[in-house]
Amino acid sequence: MLRFSHPLALLGAVALVATVGAQQPGVSLSPSVSFPRIGDAGPLAGLTLGVTDGPVGVRAGGQFSVREGTALPTTGTPLVTRPWSADADALLFFARSESPVTLRLAPYVFAGLGTASIDSGALRVQHQGWSYGTGAAVPVVSTLGAFIEARWRMSEFVLPNAVGAPPAEREIRLGLSFHVGGGGAGLASLAQALIEMAESYIGTPYRRGGTTPAGFDAWGFVRFVFGKVGVVLPSSQQSSGIGSRVRSDWRALAPGDVVLFDDERGVQHVAIYAGHSRIIHAEESVGVRLDDLNSDRGRWYHDHLAGALRISAPSQRSADDRAQRR
Repeated sequence: MLRFSHPLALLGAVALVATVGAQQPGVSLSPSVSFPRIGDAGPLAGLTLGVTDGPVGVRAGGQFSVREGTALPTTGTPLVTRPWSADADALLFFARSESPVTLRLAPYVFAGLGTASIDSGALRVQHQGWSYGTGAAVPVVSTLGAFIEARWRMSEFVLPNAVGAPPAEREIRLGLSFHVGGGGAGLASLAQALIEMAESYIGTPYRRGGTTPAGFDAWGFVRFVFGKVGVVLPSSQQSSGIGSRVRSDWRALAPGDVVLFDDERGVQHVAIYAGHSRIIHAEESVGVRLDDLNSDRGRWYHDHLAGALRISAPSQRSADDRAQRR
């Protein structure tokens, strides 16, 4: 039986972030570098494709050693090797969109199946196993995040505490995650423009039926802000065909989403989700303001989320809107 000085390599990737808050549904591409335990031939460069939806995700990819290593078989003759590995993982994120910290970690755990190989010109040693680990992702900008994680790889399909189980090999991995799905750069830039525009009207007084900076009501404010960035919304929030529905879960929301709130009478309020557990809205008692969902004042809104809408592209103007612009 051959014994090699290089451990099995790790692979895995974080599904994004996105965004800007909790994990945004979509696709991420993650280049990374991992470091085996001290004394092994490393580091290893990898690339992973991941898909996330709220708190769960899946990913797959591979990595290889950036420099050649050596293996010492029982014959005593060293062999030049280049280790590589590939994995498929399932992930569970614990980030909560109501976190009060603007720049926050999104912790997660994962487990998966993989294969690893150590090749030389004379032979290949390859085997399959499973692995598990934990990590944390940090959003940088709307389409880019960074992450760090640790993986413990089992070289056999046995539990780590099983009698006679081989020791788990630990590796540390660092990388970036580029969000390439769930709306793309166009949606991200629209959201940024929306939030900046909405924030510029903080302090505007409330006026029932108001649709101008002289005074807004809740829907009038949302409609006005979207209109300022080129998206024309219907005159009533009850109108159908406004964007696409997003499930009523704060973890599934992205900045720029229109959020609806209800009480025993039905939907009674609307706001713009600003990311990082915040909403911007025209509130009857104080006018346009930014509320933190973690505050005493914001807790009501957190607990009464009735639905959300994502406007992914400028809506077509209605006949009335076109007529008014002539």
